Amino acid sequence: ALHRSVSADRVIDAVWATASAVSPRKLLANTITKCRRALGTEHLPVAQDNRYSIGPDVATDLELFDARIAAAAQASPTEAVAILRGALDLVRGPIFEYPGTERDSYAWVAVENWISSWELKVTTAAQRAADLCLDLGAAVDAADIGERMLRVVPTHPGLTEILMRAHATNGDRTAMQRVYQAHVKALEQLDLDTVAESTAALYERLRAG
Repeated sequence: ALHRSVSADRVIDAVWATASAVSPRKLLANTITKCRRALGTEHLPVAQDNRYSIGPDVATDLELFDARIAAAAQASPTEAVAILRGALDLVRGPIFEYPGTERDSYAWVAVENWISSWELKVTTAAQRAADLCLDLGAAVDAADIGERMLRVVPTHPGLTEILMRAHATNGDRTAMQRVYQAHVKALEQLDLDTVAESTAALYERLRAG
């Protein structure tokens, strides 16, 4: 669905990279048949020239996300917040998360940089939405965005800064300090001892009032 059209060999290499007791070609054919039975031929047409494609009515959350980001860029601040929050609602957990036991079948996710590129898109949209909320005097909404997206990208400095600013704007310095301390602890657990300079500087400014 993410590639729209792909060769049979590419699917086999991506999904069944390790040796299988079953012929890869037969495994692919059997799997596609099951998927087609569930989805319908209009959504998963018969392969043409050894390539599999998805039908024109099939969409992914990634396409919907991009469309909403584009729409938000043309909207007023208030409308943009609603549209951006709609885009962020599509993000329901860590980007491209999959079970560790199925790592071999998802090697293509790392090879094609899907995680890093989409984490950047998501965090950029979240920061934009939260900034607009703060500008509109909706610090509670900004905090909600920061908290939800930090569960997706836990150590992101920009999201941490947004959440600290939101709590400070709400007059909750205790919550602001708690966010910063949680950020430091998360970095330590990853053996990343250095807090971003902007994050540390913001914390000192907010703590000083």
